[in-house]
Amino acid sequence: MENVIISEQKSKTTISRMSRGLVACAECKRMKLKCDKKVPCSSCVRRECSSICPTGILVSRQASRSLLAEGSPVRRSQDVIDGLRERSLQLEDALAIAHSHISKDVHPLLAESPQRGRPQDDSEVDKVTEVLGTLTVGEVGDLKYFGPSAIAEHVYQSDSTEDKLISALVSPQQDSGSTIENFSTRVPLGPPLSMESFVSTILRDLPEKKRAWALCRSFYERYAISSMPIQQKELAQSYLTPMYRYLEDSSHDNNLPIPSTPFRPHRCAVGFFTFALGAWLDLNQEHYWVEADRYFQIGMLCLSMQSLFYSPEVASVEALFLLTYYHELRGAASTSTTSPSWTILSLASKISQGLGLHRDPAKWNLDIATVQHRRWLYWELTTMELFLSLGTGRPTSNKASYVDTELPDDVGPTDAHGELLEGFFRWKHAAVRDCYLDVAETLLAALPVKYEVVLELDRKVRAKEIPAHLNRIIINAEDGPNLTLPDFMHTCILGVVRSMVLLAIHRGHLVEALKDSSGNPLKSRYAPSFYPVIEQHLGSSKVTMQPKDDFLL
Repeated sequence: MENVIISEQKSKTTISRMSRGLVACAECKRMKLKCDKKVPCSSCVRRECSSICPTGILVSRQASRSLLAEGSPVRRSQDVIDGLRERSLQLEDALAIAHSHISKDVHPLLAESPQRGRPQDDSEVDKVTEVLGTLTVGEVGDLKYFGPSAIAEHVYQSDSTEDKLISALVSPQQDSGSTIENFSTRVPLGPPLSMESFVSTILRDLPEKKRAWALCRSFYERYAISSMPIQQKELAQSYLTPMYRYLEDSSHDNNLPIPSTPFRPHRCAVGFFTFALGAWLDLNQEHYWVEADRYFQIGMLCLSMQSLFYSPEVASVEALFLLTYYHELRGAASTSTTSPSWTILSLASKISQGLGLHRDPAKWNLDIATVQHRRWLYWELTTMELFLSLGTGRPTSNKASYVDTELPDDVGPTDAHGELLEGFFRWKHAAVRDCYLDVAETLLAALPVKYEVVLELDRKVRAKEIPAHLNRIIINAEDGPNLTLPDFMHTCILGVVRSMVLLAIHRGHLVEALKDSSGNPLKSRYAPSFYPVIEQHLGSSKVTMQPKDDFLL
């Protein structure tokens, strides 16, 4: 009989006694099992090898196949054990998340969990977290890197559209004969231009004061609701007013070789980039991009008139910040998502460190206005760079251990008791300092991240709750008239920021939950990474479905 070996050394008497059930069968003797001496015995029946009982034995390889065959008792038991182990992991993850909301300590039942005590090099964890990211190669060999946390909008892009974007930024169709376009691409490596050669050209393109204030108002009403590198009063007093005073001095004091008001190229760049953004966001202006691109080119010319490397100032950082956002707007409008924004903002961050913005200015006994100005710029810059880095999967320039700059003052509304509440910018900066910087440093690191660390980051983000006065969702129709445009935008922005961070935390493990062999992500050990995605989509739907005609414009 195939698969059965009958020992030739056994005497006929022994075989006869086995056949009559007088002694233990051959397989039970080989396996050292208790035999009930029936034919076939209960042990062979249970192991599904009754065909060889009582005189035959299983070959080792065939025995393994038989014991682990589909539907065999051993296989069924193994499936039950695997299911219980998976369920245990899910319950432990759920318990860890629930307990984290009430205590920072590890739950006693999880302190010595055998499942959670697995080593760091567990292959199941490594295949999720040890991801290098994406390296794209263009037609001429140009390389771009996007890390594991990069969103699809940054990775998938059209090179041809990007070329059109660059062409549009460098060479606007209007006034093509002007020398401005020839020098606006010199930033940041070109040598500084001679001021005398271009000051008159720059002054000639300044908008009238009425239009300048309208552009500033457009910028602060639409963009500065969410991100504001320089406050409106500071811009008007220290940047725009000196620009127009210089223009007046130049036009009236023709006998003076240099006007009484000094010309500050990078401060002028801040002014022109503000005009460009204001024109781009002007909803009442037809063909807004023509005016916006012109101011953009002049701003680039102003940047090239003073070295970013040898003589930077605070205005240099502000100008690069505004330049970054203009590239973001221009790229989104041109359906191109590959832009130099991350590179420009990283350069701004390094220049800010060279100016000492990451160290609290109050320690140098500077005046209050300067202290607030430097603090505000630093945290706005850090916030924008943080989210650009998370969106592209590239490292940030700032680590929490480098920084001791305090948060700037930002007073919000008063509550029912007359107490001042935390302002939108103050809460945003605090969330970045206390929470989001740690998230970025962990997710963008080269080393793999344990799933326990992922769950801890999730807990940390959720613990930073958005206060009620900054999270005003319209519940009833009568709530709408009390909701202003800034209120609505602040609710949307903080919700989107929080969702973006949570999705970055769980993106890799969400994929593994969806790939689970059971076909049900809720049964995966990574189910805790599936819940936040559903939660964030529901939250976004709640915001976008609000009656937008009900809040005040």
